[in-house]
Amino acid sequence: MLIEEILPSTHLSERHRMAAAGEPERVIAAAAEVTWREVPLTRKLMRIGKDKLDTLVFDEMAAQLGFRELVRTEDELVLGTVLKLPAMSPVPYVSAEDSVLDAFKAFDKPGHLRLVFNFCHTGGALHTLTRGQATSGAGAALTRISWIFIRLGSGMTRKEWLRAAVQRHQRPAAERGPGSGAV
Repeated sequence: MLIEEILPSTHLSERHRMAAAGEPERVIAAAAEVTWREVPLTRKLMRIGKDKLDTLVFDEMAAQLGFRELVRTEDELVLGTVLKLPAMSPVPYVSAEDSVLDAFKAFDKPGHLRLVFNFCHTGGALHTLTRGQATSGAGAALTRISWIFIRLGSGMTRKEWLRAAVQRHQRPAAERGPGSGAV
């Protein structure tokens, strides 16, 4: 998986999968087009209002946490962000002349967490992997402690997102609703 090349060593990691037959590109597109309406538990956990039910989850994750698309292939989509520790607030890390991927890989300012997650379709399943790497020793310790409390919610949200993506992919095109143009 490309995500493992982007962030080869980590201080946190979490993996989930769900059976998903179909063309990889269509399954990945379905994951990218999940709306808050399709993930009600995640919506409540992240305190997303009902006014955003038809908003793409990716769009809101970008707005709230600074996630940006790092790479997309036929069978994998990788998103990443850089968070300032301990507040876990997103920080800008890309200048006008840098590619998002290169800037993400090069970011090494102490006191931050580089965080990536993906959706990858392989072997008849949709996989998601979350990986995080702190940029300093103190940050690594803080990340490991924080992950104890965050991991349960993170796992729940990723599993719900996988279910929603698979269900979206399996619905006829006419029934997919908002955000279904690319599927």
